[in-house]
Parts: sequence; C-alpha cells; structure tokens
Amino acid sequence: MLYLILFMIYVPKTLRKEKEEGTLMFWRSMPVSDYLTIAAKLAFILVLVPVIASALLAFSDFIVWLMASMWLPADMMQSWQISLPNILVHWGQFIGTLAMMSLALFPLACGLLVVSQLTRYPLLTVMFAIILIKIALFQITGNGELGSQFSTFYGLPVDVLMSESALNTYLDFGWFANGGMLLGGVGLFWVSCWLRGRDDATKAV
Repeated sequence: MLYLILFMIYVPKTLRKEKEEGTLMFWRSMPVSDYLTIAAKLAFILVLVPVIASALLAFSDFIVWLMASMWLPADMMQSWQISLPNILVHWGQFIGTLAMMSLALFPLACGLLVVSQLTRYPLLTVMFAIILIKIALFQITGNGELGSQFSTFYGLPVDVLMSESALNTYLDFGWFANGGMLLGGVGLFWVSCWLRGRDDATKAV
C-alpha cells in the first residue's frame, strides 16, 4: 500500500515540478532526450522503488530470523515458520506482487504524466474524467455493467495487491486487455514525451 501512496505522490508532480521550479531548462541543457528523462522517471517509481522496498523487506525478515534463532527454541521457530527458506519464499512473493503492480500501474503512470502537463491538478482531473465516463456509460446503456467493467481497468493494481496470487490476478484480467493497456501506456508515454519536448509548453489550466 505504501508503494501506491508513493506512486500517487510522485507521478502527478514530477513533470509539473520541473516547470514550477524552473529545472526544466537545466535538463534541456543536458545531452538527455525527453524520452530518456521520462523513461528514467518511470523506472524510478516502477522499478527502483519496488526493488528498494523488497530489499528492506528481506532485511527485516532476516533480522527477525536472526533474533528468533538466538532467543527462540527450534520447535517454536518451526511452528511459526521462521526459517531462511520461508524468508526467501516471502521475499519472492512480495517482489512478484510489486512486479505485477508495476505492470498494471504503467498505463496509469503514463496517463498521469500526460495530464500533469495539461493541468495543475492531474489527480482531480483524472477522477473527474472517470466519473463523467461512468455517468456517460450509464446514460448510454441504462445500467452500470459497463461502468463496473471500466472500473476494473484502473482498479487492477489494487486487485493485484489484495489478491493471494498477484500473477494469476494479473493474467486473469486477460491477455487482450493487458496487451491493450500496455500498448496504451506506450502511446501515452510518447504523448508525454511530445508534450515535454514542445517549445511552447502547454500552460496549466
């Protein structure tokens, strides 16, 4: 859950902060393309943060095992399943969950990067757009079924986090849907790079 909170704090502000603080011109003076800059920002939140979180988890689990091996009897450690193999399994499950979450968050991250360059309030804008889309779907169909299906797209990261098997939850979403979301994310990534690279940057609403 902390990963999602950091995601929601970092992604909507990272490009907006460049313009507000005037650091955008500094980065433009460096031999770094907009594609590489935005890719680095995505890699930070979608790859580096999960890796750091998993390393902290592994370290804390190891400390628990070390203290337990010093102070607890072997039968109690066995009943509580405190062992190095269990630590490795726990770490593998955790990093696997974060990996699936990062895949599910990629389109949302790229979308927020686009919206953050068009308005000062990207999260509010996205939330308002979602509400309007769901209302429109209800008006068109007369029921909330399509709206519920639409909710599964942006709710996938939370579903992955809360599920017992992150991989199965992600794959159960469907190859076509997952592929479409990833392709959509790539398209939004390109749009975000294009917006950042324009000479006449779009002014915030």
